[in-house]
Amino acid sequence: MARIAKIPEERRNELIDAATTLFLEKGYEETAVSDIVKKINVAQGTFYYHFKSKSEILEAVVDRFISGIETTLAEIADNRQTPAAIRFNDAVNYLIAIAEGSREVLDDVHQENNAVMHDRIAKMTMARLVPVLARIVDQGAASGEFNAHHPAEATDVILSALFWQFHQPRLMEDKQRLARIRATLEHLLDRMLGTPDHTFVLNLN
Repeated sequence: MARIAKIPEERRNELIDAATTLFLEKGYEETAVSDIVKKINVAQGTFYYHFKSKSEILEAVVDRFISGIETTLAEIADNRQTPAAIRFNDAVNYLIAIAEGSREVLDDVHQENNAVMHDRIAKMTMARLVPVLARIVDQGAASGEFNAHHPAEATDVILSALFWQFHQPRLMEDKQRLARIRATLEHLLDRMLGTPDHTFVLNLN
């Protein structure tokens, strides 16, 4: 079957699509560059025209996932007409919705043969999303809504607590414990950001 010539950006996106599918199905460790090119019927030279290594295409896979989340969070953060507390609450609930809607993907990422992918996602998430959420906290502190002395560190701790919950799929089956964790996280938000009790309401159900 003859290969179809495509513009470079389109071919690059196809390679990322193929790598994403294979990393989730087989695991990053078990996927070879030859598997990726075979999936879309291109030569290995095409792969190396776009990416230097399997590690580099993993960066592209994770970047695509995080970029979409980062864009939406930035839209929430930059809506200055909305009070900071509401924006922060909306941002956290957006992250919860993403995690709950991606449960099967997260289960695949948490497999032992995807440890490298999991680590890359965790590092890029903290590096890219903490500054966006910290921006809301900075604005809330400036307006007097928040009383957080270290916005970036507070956001780091809050995200870490959320990520711990995302890594506990069985929690979703224990509704009573999930309710207690939700109340604890809401209390943590109030204490760390210096807001009145029950300012934050998380959509953990």
